[in-house]
Amino acid sequence: MHKYNGKIDVAVGQKMLGDTYDVYLNKIDASSRNICAEYDKDSQPYVSDPAAVWNVPFTPAGSVDGKVANSNDIKNLTISARFGRANGAPFDAKAFINAHQQWGWQAGYLLNRPSEPWTEMKFI
Repeated sequence: MHKYNGKIDVAVGQKMLGDTYDVYLNKIDASSRNICAEYDKDSQPYVSDPAAVWNVPFTPAGSVDGKVANSNDIKNLTISARFGRANGAPFDAKAFINAHQQWGWQAGYLLNRPSEPWTEMKFI
């Protein structure tokens, strides 16, 4: 936190939203324990509340988009946004269901989220 104190801009915000640093394992590892929250890649070995809905291994949940704006952007009705995970990792629904058949009942409901670039949008 001290690294970015007073230095957060749109680029840093994008980086923060795409964070995949696992605070339990002290390494980069896509899981539910980081800001990008890739629950679908997490076997949930470090669950603090096993009764919670999100504490199911390989839950198809987590980041589905990212949006960042600074005060200047807000004044100008502009936003930087990305469809799909904030870190750019794609989600392939068919591959996910093939790997985790317990979620097969969601076939047809789960949709692919391809990697898309950060895009600046202006609202008028």
